[in-house]
Amino acid sequence: ALPDEAVPDVQQEMRPKAAPARAPAPAFIPPTVFKVAEDGWSERYTMDGAPYYYNEKTEAVSWNCPDSLKDTDELQHEGGNWRWCPDPEDAWVPGREVEPGVCITEKGERVELTAKDPNWPIMMSSLRHLEQDLVMIDDMNEGLIIHNLRGRFAEDKIYTAVGTILISVNPFKRLPLYMPSIMEMYYRSGGNKRLPPHPFGIADHAYKSMRHEGKHQSILISGESGAGKTEATKQCLAFFAEVAGSETGVEQKIIEANPILEAFGNAKTGRNNNSSRFGKFMEIHFDHHGKIMGARTENYLLEKSRVTFQMEGERNYHIFYMLCTGSRAQEFGLTASMDHHRFLNQSGCFEVAGMDDRQEFQEVLEAMDCLGFTPEEQAFIFRTAVAVLLLGDVQYTFNDKQDAAVITNPDLVQRIAGFLSVDPAEFAESLKS
Repeated sequence: ALPDEAVPDVQQEMRPKAAPARAPAPAFIPPTVFKVAEDGWSERYTMDGAPYYYNEKTEAVSWNCPDSLKDTDELQHEGGNWRWCPDPEDAWVPGREVEPGVCITEKGERVELTAKDPNWPIMMSSLRHLEQDLVMIDDMNEGLIIHNLRGRFAEDKIYTAVGTILISVNPFKRLPLYMPSIMEMYYRSGGNKRLPPHPFGIADHAYKSMRHEGKHQSILISGESGAGKTEATKQCLAFFAEVAGSETGVEQKIIEANPILEAFGNAKTGRNNNSSRFGKFMEIHFDHHGKIMGARTENYLLEKSRVTFQMEGERNYHIFYMLCTGSRAQEFGLTASMDHHRFLNQSGCFEVAGMDDRQEFQEVLEAMDCLGFTPEEQAFIFRTAVAVLLLGDVQYTFNDKQDAAVITNPDLVQRIAGFLSVDPAEFAESLKS
């Protein structure tokens, strides 16, 4: 967001730098012999080497190879009427209609279609060309969209555009897509150069639009659990920090807030090892020169029920495991094994593959130091978290004579009251009421 009175001056800063000289790519040399059919169809090539088909008699042009140019094998495998067939694994797969309402899919399976199934025809050329922008596909239907996304995903191209919208498919592995050199490429892009879809492209467009137009910009990141929303947010923040860093280093503090937010708001679920269990609205403020000068984060809809119960194979919030294994476990008396705590032992899951809770806790401590949390404030936060964890270990029994609940481990209640700095007797009464 820009200050209301901001007048951006970006002519000098946003002028693209001259690209280093590169050796010219070898030109495509089309074959000297073209396929020509008696009905006028002939095979030709674009400057990029992509085949297309031209009819000299009718002047028709097509990306789809006509039957008259296909050999026997191609006619056998590609001829006939093709349409999208439902598939339990891949949602939609191409199938050739062998009789009305019956198709043989490319997997060799026989599928009987009903009147409720959509009749989306297929041009075979559409299956060969994977577009990086779905606006460019031949037929806008669910089958071809999924085919395009699936094909790009197989090539580790996890980002696909739909105009100004970016679709991201989580690869659940590290890819070399976020280096500073790639940030620079998107920031310095200009003219008609078309870059592959990327979160940096979205962030760059928002940043430059804010500066050129002097208007606030918004980026909405949504998706189901495990889709990659948290990582996409990190990449946008990293881009802003790289291209709009300030002399005060405030952008680093914005990035350092992430480990803290994730420790207290993220957990392992059945689909995602680092799932955000809350919503987040973040504002980043820029000065007149386009430099970051501050930020504000608002959290909402935290999944509070996860504190007391987790499904099998899931975990509670990361901070509880960090406290039990981290460098300050002794300080808070967390010496028992994690399966001793009621709020941690219900799911049978205590560790996450590829995640070191002890190391993650050190990063949380460093982030708190960077953001200016005093030792007293840090201790208060951790004592409160430990108190919440130990509340699950309080045990009760029922006294028939007094017709009331009785706490069987009052020493633990007194310890929790100490962490919360409240009167032990009043606290014990509140737990029984």
